[in-house]
Amino acid sequence: MSLSEKFNLFLSTGFYSGYSPYFPGTVGTIVAIPFAIFFNEFLSPALYLSLIIFLICYGSFLCWDAERLLCKKDAKEIVFDEWIGYFISTFTVPVTLKTYFMAFILFRIFDIWKPFPIKIIDEKGGRGIGVVLDDVAAGIITLIIMKIFF
Repeated sequence: MSLSEKFNLFLSTGFYSGYSPYFPGTVGTIVAIPFAIFFNEFLSPALYLSLIIFLICYGSFLCWDAERLLCKKDAKEIVFDEWIGYFISTFTVPVTLKTYFMAFILFRIFDIWKPFPIKIIDEKGGRGIGVVLDDVAAGIITLIIMKIFF
C-alpha cells in the first residue's frame, strides 16, 4: 500500500477511530467534535461553509478510495462522512455543551435510523458520493432542528 493510500485510510477512518470495535460511526463523530468547535469559533461562516463544500467534494473521492482499499461498499470503518455530517449539524450553532450534545444525539439518530429522504439517498447513492450524501442529509435535517431550537 502506498503512502498516499495509507494517508487516505487515516483520514477516511477519522484518524483510525472508525476501527473502533464498538459503534465506529459514533466514535468517529465524537472525534469530529473538537474540529467542529474549532471551525465554529475561529472561521467565519462563509469560510466554514466553503470548507464544508470542499469536504463534501473531497470526502466523496476519499470515501470512494477507502471503499476500494477496504474492499467493502460503505465500510463501517469509513467515518469521514460522519465528520462532514456533524460539521453541517453544528454549522453556526452556538458553541455550548448543550448544543453540541444535542446536535450529536440528533445527528446520530438520523444517520442510524435514516428516515426519508436519507434512506433513499443511502440506497440510490453511488460509491463515494452516496457514502457522503446520506450523512450530508442527516446533517442538514439536524441543522434545521438545531436552528429552530437554538
